Amino acid sequence: YVVSIGQMMSVTDTPEGIEIPGHLDNGLDQWVLKGGSCVVKPDGSWLLEPQYEKEGIIYVEIPSLRDNTKEKMNMSVSGHYNRPDVFKFKVKKK
Repeated sequence: YVVSIGQMMSVTDTPEGIEIPGHLDNGLDQWVLKGGSCVVKPDGSWLLEPQYEKEGIIYVEIPSLRDNTKEKMNMSVSGHYNRPDVFKFKVKKK
């Protein structure tokens, strides 16, 4: 499982001396950073979709830790792991 915590900051939270973008100047209750906290299951699907403009504590129940083991067996050797232009595999038999 991947838990991603999105930052939130409103215009009123912006420290002094930092220029506020023009499209946010007129509304002090507008978000500069909107959050986006989410939880992704081992298979890549959402357990909790990104939560924007929501403040508070988020509780999520993990349905089964067995999914971790199942997905660890599902490695795509022809996908993004297979990058001969980036990784070289050599064995020194000394």
